[in-house]
This record gives sequence, C-alpha cells and structure tokens, in this order.
Amino acid sequence: MRRCFHAGSAFAVGLALLVTQPATGAEQASPDRGSPLHLIGDSTGVRSGYSGNRLIALGDGKFRFGQQDVILLPGGRMLFHQPGLEGTVTTFKRVPGNSLTPGQLAGIAGHYRSDEAEADFIVTTEAGGLRLTIEQRPGTSVLYKPAYADAFLTDDGMIRVLRGTGGEVTGLRLSEESVWDLRADRVKR
Repeated sequence: MRRCFHAGSAFAVGLALLVTQPATGAEQASPDRGSPLHLIGDSTGVRSGYSGNRLIALGDGKFRFGQQDVILLPGGRMLFHQPGLEGTVTTFKRVPGNSLTPGQLAGIAGHYRSDEAEADFIVTTEAGGLRLTIEQRPGTSVLYKPAYADAFLTDDGMIRVLRGTGGEVTGLRLSEESVWDLRADRVKR
C-alpha cells in the first residue's frame, strides 16, 4: 500500500504505518513548491525513496535526515531545517497518491497558455503520464511521470494540476531548475 504526503501533514501516524508496514511508501509534498518527499519503511527503518537517506531518531520528536533536522509537528506535518541556512524551512504534509484513471488523465490533456512566459503548452497523455510540448518549439517535449495526486515529475521539473471548485482542470503550475511556479491557464481550442 502506498501512502502519500504533501509538505505539511499527519506524519507521526504515517511514520508508525511505515515502520510497521515493510516496503510501504509515503509521499509528502511541500505546499509552496509541491516538491515531493517519498518515504519508504522497511525492517531497518524509514528512508527516502529518492535519495536513500535514512530518518534517524534523535529523541523528543526530532530526527536527522541527511544534512537536515526534522521535527514532527502537530497535525502530522514534518518541518525540515538545513543547519547553517537560517530561514530555510520546509514543511511537508500528507497528500493522496496519484490514482488517476486513464480517462481522468486524458481530462488533463489539452492546451494551456502562460501570459507571463508568453508561451503556449500542449499536454498529451503517454505511458501513464503527461507529455508537455511548448507549442512555439514543437521539438521540445518532456514526459512527466505521476508523483502524487495531480502532480507529475521529471528529473528536473514538475507539473501540478489546478482544479476549479467542481473538479474541472483550470490550469497548470510548472516548475523546473530556472522556473518556479509558472502558471499556465487552460484554453479552449
């Protein structure tokens, strides 16, 4: 069973589930950037599904994760702090896993426009993910794989799907190495 977290959630419960359920994954994501944190529990403890770093208990709800200090917060959230980089704090909360059906995935496909970047994007479905093509550069195309609910990743980028109150897709938030949180609104063609 896969469990997912988004920067800011009930992690203490998730941690207990991870430790007692070997080979279980837990996804967390940062609410500001949507960056995922995939945690895997096995017989040796909890580790990152991406970096392999282990979550090491220090006591009093404090942990070490690679070079970062981790504090469990109320509501199952996790706070990450990089020592020496004061003011750099990221919280993670639990998020649902990506369980979109092929039909729901197809509902994301379409045309999107970013006025800020003065660019148009074409999104198609492929291999259980989304292929993003910049319309002005048809040879530039990237396949994004599911990360968690309405979020898709590549090695250096992310797409988050924006939905209206009725659940309809209204836009995308795009991030990569040099672009943070670029909004692209859905356009009818």
